[in-house]
Amino acid sequence: MKQSNKELLKFLSLMPLCAIATYCLASLNYSIWLPTSYIAPYTIICMVGGYVAWKTWRGRSFWRLGLSLLSFSTLTRALIEILLHIAYSTTQNNFPEVLAEAIAMWIFCSIIPTAVCCMIYKYIYSR
Repeated sequence: MKQSNKELLKFLSLMPLCAIATYCLASLNYSIWLPTSYIAPYTIICMVGGYVAWKTWRGRSFWRLGLSLLSFSTLTRALIEILLHIAYSTTQNNFPEVLAEAIAMWIFCSIIPTAVCCMIYKYIYSR
């Protein structure tokens, strides 16, 4: 099965949906609505993770695509946290705990939207 750019665009068009759902779950996790300025970074994280996951996915299993999407978006989130820490370096001694909390929150809040987006893509793909 050959992957085309049209299929990539269909898959990447679901990434803002995944980002918004992750934002909503993160807001529910903190019991407050996070600032809406979080939606843009979440969308970028999902788009980068989705693009890399798509390029590494060989069309075998949609669950493998979802796991790749979750893995690469988590790595992107961790990289952004590290770069922000370097750019705005403070005298925080607890950066490893902050990084672990950010990664755990990302995984916890994005696992369901990732699975749902991959299931939607599987439905679109099988038609």
